[in-house]
Amino acid sequence: GSRIRTHSDYVKDEQNGWIFDYDAQAFADVIAKAILQRNALPAMSEAAHQTGQQYLWSAVEPQFLSLVQQTLESERA
Repeated sequence: GSRIRTHSDYVKDEQNGWIFDYDAQAFADVIAKAILQRNALPAMSEAAHQTGQQYLWSAVEPQFLSLVQQTLESERA
């Protein structure tokens, strides 16, 4: 992901992806790095999958509903 906050909050450089500056040369450089490190791609892909699991609705829903319930209860008080 490019070095913008939403990407760098979730992508851990060279663990579950690559972080690069938002320009064409940096993008080309990271593509070259991926080609050179292609043997690491399956592990990186699995790490990215595991990272993403925490953001699935099934993982987020209980916390979200709890916060909605707390908000509703505080409005009633």
